[in-house]
Amino acid sequence: MKIMSFCQQGPEAICILYVNGVISKVVISRPQSSRTLFTYEVKLHGRYEIRTLSGSFMPKEKCGRRSISGGMSVSLVDLHGHVVGGRVAGPLVAASPVNVVVGSFLPSEHEQKLKTQNNEVISTPAAPMSTAGPNT
Repeated sequence: MKIMSFCQQGPEAICILYVNGVISKVVISRPQSSRTLFTYEVKLHGRYEIRTLSGSFMPKEKCGRRSISGGMSVSLVDLHGHVVGGRVAGPLVAASPVNVVVGSFLPSEHEQKLKTQNNEVISTPAAPMSTAGPNT
């Protein structure tokens, strides 16, 4: 939810660069095999350390309506060292503070609007995103 709300703050697209923390609940979607398009969902409850979390979100505007496209993939490790992963298909619920580092950039259509008379692109630093705690 924090990543999505951060993405909705401005015209910037975001790319998740680094995530560190423990989660207690998540729903992930996984393909049944490498040869099929069918997927199944895995609902995980317990304590899972985030090994990797990657993804990107791109804002889009059509007919005056703003939407966001994109998604995330995650690899998790349980207390016994078993690794599970897939596409995030529901909210990630934190079991501890989770640190997230994102990079933001302007999609090419917004970049064109920001060009100055001498063809320099104006860049603005992204606002920092707060750390998500166990209840966020």
